[in-house]
Amino acid sequence: ADRAVAHAGRAIATPALHLTLAFLGSVAATDLPAIRAAARRAARAARPLVVQLGRLGGPGHGGIAWLEGDATTDLLALRAGLLAALADAGIAVDAATFRPH
Repeated sequence: ADRAVAHAGRAIATPALHLTLAFLGSVAATDLPAIRAAARRAARAARPLVVQLGRLGGPGHGGIAWLEGDATTDLLALRAGLLAALADAGIAVDAATFRPH
């Protein structure tokens, strides 16, 4: 939060923090149950993990800054499980290079 203020930004509330594992773009409301089920399936199969974020990135599109982290083995396994579960459900995913942020 102090760093955000120092760079004329603002920190977001903790409940709004997230880590994008797969970018879906716009999806139909009818696909949401399958997406949620795929996410639950991947989460159940994943090992507990710790994500360390520390490098400040941005500002990017819209003046948004972010914290970057490392793609650990456990994080990559969680992402792979999610991508596989989404593919099994017929949900299209942008599987571009993964940069945790």
